[in-house]
Amino acid sequence: MLFLIAQATEVAAESSAGGIGSIGLDIRSLILQIINFAILLLVLKKFAYKPIMDILDARRHKIEESLETAKKLENEKINMQKEKDTLIKEAHGKAQLIIEQSKKQAQDIVVTAEIKSRERDEQLFNAANARISQETELVKKSLLGEATNFIAEAAEKILNKKLDTASDMKIIKEAISETKSL
Repeated sequence: MLFLIAQATEVAAESSAGGIGSIGLDIRSLILQIINFAILLLVLKKFAYKPIMDILDARRHKIEESLETAKKLENEKINMQKEKDTLIKEAHGKAQLIIEQSKKQAQDIVVTAEIKSRERDEQLFNAANARISQETELVKKSLLGEATNFIAEAAEKILNKKLDTASDMKIIKEAISETKSL
């Protein structure tokens, strides 16, 4: 190639004397330079342009794949966000349902406890009343016995003599019945 350029320069120097050479152009030199340019263009096309274009095509293809992947990932992100929102709404609804059920169970437990408490209070009240009634009866019997003794002693002092048991009981019963009517 350098050889062709050197030859073209020699030819240009020799023919600069006439015709087109008068304006500074040599046809042979021009043709040789066009041939050199064509050869250079073919060599560059074969060894440089094609590999560079292949590299650029590969990069363009990778960029297009990356863009498609990015779009897919963005769509997946949007879908996952929708699923997340849906799951959160479902979980919130379930939580609300559980809370409502818990409140209802708590109210049921409170009502049941109140009912049991009332029943227990009523049982204790009834048991206390029964015990009071028993103790009242015991006290009455005890008081009756003491009153009987007291009345018998009083009758004996008032009458200055000891009465028999039948007369004593008759007087005591009359005194007790008079006391009850008051």
